[in-house]
Amino acid sequence: MNKRLIQKWTLWVSIPLLIIFAIYLIWGIRGFAGACRIIACISCFAAAFGPFVADTDRNGCGMFFIFAAIAAFFGLSAAQLDELEYESESKNLYEQIINHPSKWKCKEYIQRFSNTDAANKVRDIWLDLLLKDAKVFDYDSFDGSSINDRSSCTVFINLQDFISNNGRTEYGNKALLVIESICDSLYRVADKKSTELGWRQYQRLVPVDYFKDSEMKILKITWNTESKAWQMALSENNISAYKNYKLLYPNGAHIDLCEKNLIDLEVSRIFAGDHGSLPSMDRTGYDGGSTSYISVTNSTSYTLTLLYSGPDSKRLVISAGGTSSVRLKNGNYRVAASVSASNVRNYAGSEYLQGGDYSVKYYISTYKTHLWN
Repeated sequence: MNKRLIQKWTLWVSIPLLIIFAIYLIWGIRGFAGACRIIACISCFAAAFGPFVADTDRNGCGMFFIFAAIAAFFGLSAAQLDELEYESESKNLYEQIINHPSKWKCKEYIQRFSNTDAANKVRDIWLDLLLKDAKVFDYDSFDGSSINDRSSCTVFINLQDFISNNGRTEYGNKALLVIESICDSLYRVADKKSTELGWRQYQRLVPVDYFKDSEMKILKITWNTESKAWQMALSENNISAYKNYKLLYPNGAHIDLCEKNLIDLEVSRIFAGDHGSLPSMDRTGYDGGSTSYISVTNSTSYTLTLLYSGPDSKRLVISAGGTSSVRLKNGNYRVAASVSASNVRNYAGSEYLQGGDYSVKYYISTYKTHLWN
């Protein structure tokens, strides 16, 4: 009886071992670890449900401990094998990098084995390769002739990829300094040329975050006189163009008309978008003159901007808790309001001014984050 039992258990143990050995020969340590995990899972299942199908409680208890031991053994074996495989793969990849340095292999190593002792050495090699690429391109004498080969852009892309894989570490900061140095060199070249083409080439080469004041430089070149700038603003007739004119020529001959056109366009944009209904003002005085006097109290906790578009077009900016006023010619007006808070929508409405005094107080309902009178 004992001999038959021994033969039975020998068969049960030898067959799985032979299967595992075959798996190892075919798929290596990774396959071996996977097979151990499968056996551990099966053993856990058997340990949990085996006692319920045993003939006696004694046999059921024995089955539980046997299968639990098997599950623990193969589970721990799988963990050890995974660790061995991890160390083996990291070592092999590291040796490849040492013998044949490659940016792509360095990136793979950092993505997979960033917690190993050799990770910083790989980062040094990777950054050194990127610096060599950057030095090939002569930024301080760039003349735009190689704009089509995109060599400089590739350098930026690779450096930014390095930063994204190394975060705000000393290595990421070193790469940032390299990018800033290159951008400064290209900026000096473009500034020395002082042409629209030169600045456009600068913008095509550097990342958007490093455009600096290049757009303003282009504007100063293309809109090099006040009259030309005004004609360009009128021709484009959009918010950006009028803002550029104001920025370049804040005391220009057409600044008042520029501000009116700008306000009219901004009000039209708010009316065209998602907005709430602005409460009407209260008329408090009746003098019958040609103008109306408006007093506004901002009872919100944000800066309030009011735009009046009509016979006059004016902008009224009121700090939180403040009161301000504006005098407008009588007539029909479109009024738009916004506050310096992203969670409060814009508001718009119409008013017909008939002369005299008007007053209004705006506050925000915290329940609906709306402007109210």
